[in-house]
Amino acid sequence: MEIFLLIVHVIVCAVLILVILMQPGRSGGLSGGAFGGMGGGGTSMFGGGGAVPMLAKVTTYVGIIFALTCIGLWYAGRSTDSVPSTAAERLMEEGQMPMQQIPQPLTFPETTPTEGTTQTAPADTGSTTP
Repeated sequence: MEIFLLIVHVIVCAVLILVILMQPGRSGGLSGGAFGGMGGGGTSMFGGGGAVPMLAKVTTYVGIIFALTCIGLWYAGRSTDSVPSTAAERLMEEGQMPMQQIPQPLTFPETTPTEGTTQTAPADTGSTTP
């Protein structure tokens, strides 16, 4: 079912692109030169009214079919699980990945200077750039 919807969706996308490109814009679009000669407005193929009203209707219907196939693909592709899980969650459920322990705060051993050593501050080199 999903593959059938995907094929129909791709065909509808191509038809929608072609129908939109055929609509006349400011410079006449492709409908003037594609069907009926130079600047004829598509009157010889689409009738006396021109291509504009028919192309507008076809665009509307193809757009509705496009939206329906989008919804159909979403519905067919959704999983049966109510909550989607990540790959890590699936591995933990299957027991292939051990659960991680709660992180513990880092502890550093206390170091005290030994006798005979002194702590000094870094020398000032005089440069102002960090």
